[in-house]
Amino acid sequence: RKATMLRSQAANETNAELERLFLKDLEPLRADVKKRAEFELYLEARMFDDMQKPTQENPKGMSTGMSRFDVKAMLAKHANSTEFQQMAQKVYDFQNAQLDYAISKGLISQEAADAMRAKWPNYVPTKRFFELAAEELPSKGAGGAGASLHAHNPIMKLHGSEREVLSPLTSIIENTANLRLQTLKNDIGRDLARMWDAHGQGTGLKLSEIDAP
Repeated sequence: RKATMLRSQAANETNAELERLFLKDLEPLRADVKKRAEFELYLEARMFDDMQKPTQENPKGMSTGMSRFDVKAMLAKHANSTEFQQMAQKVYDFQNAQLDYAISKGLISQEAADAMRAKWPNYVPTKRFFELAAEELPSKGAGGAGASLHAHNPIMKLHGSEREVLSPLTSIIENTANLRLQTLKNDIGRDLARMWDAHGQGTGLKLSEIDAP
């Protein structure tokens, strides 16, 4: 019963946050497909500009799905677009709120989150088609239940690639849902552990792993 309540609560929280972002903060994009596509290219360009910068670990910068010339051209095109800049900040605020949520739930440390924010101030998901296909493969973890990597670790390590990037806004929806799902699993796991500590030992109660439906 509590698992059902937690699942419903997680779904309600996710829906409320996504509705606020997409129906209010990004309202100008709702009825304009071309503007949404252009805005997503702008978000990618800001992210790729950070990724392409040389670092001590990678003097040439990371490979991305957009050339340096195209990145600079896209940024120059919207350099004076107050609308795009304000909407982009709303996206970054939303992403930071999700990071704060992950910290509060023990999914990532404050130190790691601070490092991520410092390194990727313009972060948006850069999920690619081959990564989506990989998630459909069986997991190599315990039980091999076929859960995706994102289900276990919603905060992913960033790496470069020239593969085509999926819609960043669509990926934000998926990542937000995955974050709530992981939190739900953790909450249920902690409850089961507490039940075992309080009542399970010495009573013959057994906890068995079963395949997900």
